[in-house]
Amino acid sequence: MNTVDQNRKDFLAFIRKQLTKCGVKLNLRASKKHLDGDYGMFCEPDIGGELCVAAGMSKDKFFHTLAHEYVHFLQWFSDDPLYRASRDDARDYYALEKVTEESAIEILDQWGLIPDSGWDRVKESSEKYVCSVFVRGPSVRVSRKPLSDKEIKKLKKR
Repeated sequence: MNTVDQNRKDFLAFIRKQLTKCGVKLNLRASKKHLDGDYGMFCEPDIGGELCVAAGMSKDKFFHTLAHEYVHFLQWFSDDPLYRASRDDARDYYALEKVTEESAIEILDQWGLIPDSGWDRVKESSEKYVCSVFVRGPSVRVSRKPLSDKEIKKLKKR
């Protein structure tokens, strides 16, 4: 087993253990997309307690999505003000997803989850995702002008 494969195995075990302690189920679906048409989702314990990721895609995309949803779990766990605010304001939702992607990329790097040959694709995918959130906004909210980086930092300090 190469280093990246071992790191992935360790990361999956680590996440599973943390989620279990908080009453959240890890659900890996064999499909390419989750039921809602996305690649993954995190539901807080009071609304289902599940971190779900579609596993029927490339390993790089799978671990990128897993890291992204794991960051949402951490935001919920730490009662992140931006995470809470994103429920009511599309600008906050965009800011949240931007910060979440940045954190997911950091996790992928820190854990050594992406081989050198996959980084360009992962970073491009991340940028496209953040742009798509800005364009489409959350499905049930009215999109507004996104928050600036300064506004994001201000919200995170609350």
